[in-house]
Amino acid sequence: MPSIALTYHSMLADAYGATGDYRAQQAAAEQAIAMIETHQERFLAAELYCLLGDAYAAQGLQQQARDAWQMALDIARRQGAKPFEQRALDSLASQGGNLRPAFAM
Repeated sequence: MPSIALTYHSMLADAYGATGDYRAQQAAAEQAIAMIETHQERFLAAELYCLLGDAYAAQGLQQQARDAWQMALDIARRQGAKPFEQRALDSLASQGGNLRPAFAM
């Protein structure tokens, strides 16, 4: 059942962001990330960190946003998830973030 709840919270965070409720977006993303740690289901981890970064950026928390997007980038690269990697790169670039080089595969 954790997969359904994780997907739900991911969609909820995305919806809150779309409506401009960034604190609720942050809370939903943080709750889903906590579920990832508890249940070890990491298939949405990169996307959740991107959503968390988006919420932070919308609230003016630029360093936290860059940290979340960098985490998303690191996770996406480890998972070989190119769409999530590109999303994180685009978010970092839009904020002038310093990109850490990809680790050796």
